Amino acid sequence: MIRSEFLAPLVGEPWAWQSRNCWDFACHVQRELFGRELPRIAVPADPSKRWVLESIERHPERAAWREVPDGPGGGRRWRAGADGASAVSRAYRRLA
Repeated sequence: MIRSEFLAPLVGEPWAWQSRNCWDFACHVQRELFGRELPRIAVPADPSKRWVLESIERHPERAAWREVPDGPGGGRRWRAGADGASAVSRAYRRLA
């Protein structure tokens, strides 16, 4: 499968917390493009930013995350991950 052909129709699709949220999108892409099953997360009917933050912090997978140090001048440096690797910005902490 050519990635751009798979991803192009997804650009601009409407989002919905219960069926088309960021995590569901990540699970879909990982499954279809890389053959990986990610754990399903039950999203409440009315999730708050606090719920998102607390869910990330308490999930067992969080223990496997590694922080990437700031680059020169405090800017973020990006490191190349394995093909299909996912990343979460530490900016998610500012949502609270």
